Amino acid sequence: MTFDEHGHILITPRKLQQRAFADPDGLINHWLLPGTPCGFPTYAQYANFIDYLTGKTGIHPHHFLFRGSTKIGFSISPNRKKKKTWRKLGPGSDLDLAITDPHFYATLDEEVRRHDRLPENRVQVYRYRAGTEFEDYQDRVYHKGRHDCYRFFDLPRGLACLMQLEEVLKHAPIADCCVHPFIEFKAFFFRDRWAVHRRYHTDLDDLRRGLTARQDPLPQALDEPLPAESPD
Repeated sequence: MTFDEHGHILITPRKLQQRAFADPDGLINHWLLPGTPCGFPTYAQYANFIDYLTGKTGIHPHHFLFRGSTKIGFSISPNRKKKKTWRKLGPGSDLDLAITDPHFYATLDEEVRRHDRLPENRVQVYRYRAGTEFEDYQDRVYHKGRHDCYRFFDLPRGLACLMQLEEVLKHAPIADCCVHPFIEFKAFFFRDRWAVHRRYHTDLDDLRRGLTARQDPLPQALDEPLPAESPD
């Protein structure tokens, strides 16, 4: 591994692609998870940002991880429609936070299950089986079962623990600590750090399939990322 003076892990798209095929566990453990995220220009600014989150939530700083281009400086998303693969982190990127605190996850899980047990919500989810609420329900059940993960956009609105967290994220010192203002700052909730590891395995599986597809394969990685996407 190679780090710069602020603890950013230095890896090229070409090297990541090679390791995704040859040693995915090593790639996850030693490249995708450790180090200062590229979304923060210095380690001090990253530490200040994490201190803010910890101070406002009581969650231990080791339970905050950043994923995606925010972490390594470019995207590995295989989304062909958005054409994000290998694109450099830029003003059009999102700031993706993974929270891995088991206690917060348990609280969120209980609030979600309590919501789904309410009679008026069961009618929408189970009887009509149509509409946004049902689609969100299906997606959160799938991702909870496969990755021990709740995605913010699948969750019911108005959950107490999420309303409190959204206030914290809303006032986060992004302008003072981050390299860009970012389009959106949202959190994903994992049962523990192993769940993030498992999620990365899925990401790399999707990437490998996209790169080796017979029809419309993803572009092969180069030594430098593709230009950053522009803000909408």
